[in-house]
Amino acid sequence: MSRGRLFRFGGTLAVFVLAVFGFAGGADTSNISDMHEQTPLEWVYYAASLFVFGGTDLGTPLPHGPMLPRISLWIAFYLAPLITTTVVADALLSLLRARAAHERALRDHVVVVGSGDLAAAYVAAVQAVDPGRRVLLAEHRSGQVFPEFLAADRPGDPLRLRGNLTQDAVLRALSLDRAHRAVVIGDDDLLNLECAWAVHGMNPALPVAAHVADLALLRPVNRMARTRRERGGARGPSVFSTHRIAALQLYDEQLGSHFEHTGARDDVVIAGFGRLGQTFLELLLARAEEEVARVLVVEPGARRALRQFAADVDMGGIQVIAIDGALDDPGTWEEVASTLGAGQGASLALFARADPLLNLRAAMLLRGCLPATRGFVRCFRRTEFAAALTQQLEMELFSLEDMLRDALRDHYEALSVA
Repeated sequence: MSRGRLFRFGGTLAVFVLAVFGFAGGADTSNISDMHEQTPLEWVYYAASLFVFGGTDLGTPLPHGPMLPRISLWIAFYLAPLITTTVVADALLSLLRARAAHERALRDHVVVVGSGDLAAAYVAAVQAVDPGRRVLLAEHRSGQVFPEFLAADRPGDPLRLRGNLTQDAVLRALSLDRAHRAVVIGDDDLLNLECAWAVHGMNPALPVAAHVADLALLRPVNRMARTRRERGGARGPSVFSTHRIAALQLYDEQLGSHFEHTGARDDVVIAGFGRLGQTFLELLLARAEEEVARVLVVEPGARRALRQFAADVDMGGIQVIAIDGALDDPGTWEEVASTLGAGQGASLALFARADPLLNLRAAMLLRGCLPATRGFVRCFRRTEFAAALTQQLEMELFSLEDMLRDALRDHYEALSVA
């Protein structure tokens, strides 16, 4: 036990002994004049309150009564708040020392802002490309206005920080003036952009990238960045979408050659029209107009979602058909089969929901209606169960983690040479 802890333990014990001795010996207080008549448990409680309330509930020792108990109680009244103050001061000094040590260690480091699977994947990409580089993983906590550094769980893990990343005090703790690169890849697109622009404002020379998953937000931000560059303005944060990266990689590695070998214009089913589904449709409209005849979008509220999508994207020469229905409803897939026409079926299906279990259920239903369709089932992390069940359905597992592993390394390398 350290000397400081030994002092605090001895002082705490002394306060209890002195206070209980004073109470038992007949020393009363201004708020409790019959203290000597209370029970021993009550004496212990009042002694403990000296550390928290400083005796304010008790008042002060009265000037009459036995002298030795009164002196003992006065010593306890002064000693208890002194011990409490030293404990609080020592805790604050320890936090300040730990923060100062972490900030001294942060130099030429990569800041990754986020707390989910994507942030972890980006940290892994940085460590694979740049194994000697220190990584600071910052997690946004809206209710935490002061930064808190956390120890790494294992050797080689990134240094971690928590706090409200919209506050200057927390941003300054990231040591942005000495950082190598910064990537904001949290789950909230708007927060990502606000944080990236705040980081850029603190260090305009630092290359910063922000992840934006919502295509309706990504497009205008990209247009704003292009306009700024064309006008010769200062370079701001860049933006990127992991869904777009994954969709491009899937198209380049699998779908492009698939469409070439079918020998006819294909019908494609997109089951789930969230961010990945919309990204995939936008990619087909831009690159597969000659290979794809129809795209069926299957989603509850598909017609409304397509109207919103068409307001931002040129629909081109591919016919896009909305099928309103739940993905786990057999009636939905009967309508899909009926729309495609008897005996024709779809060449390709992408199950694009973020819920892998729902994707697997939908894949089972489609396989019953359209047995010849080639299907890709989305998940984030490849598991033995998901791989086995997908193989049983004679479909292919589309793991975002697998797709992003190399793509995020390429993104970090490009950011590092920017």
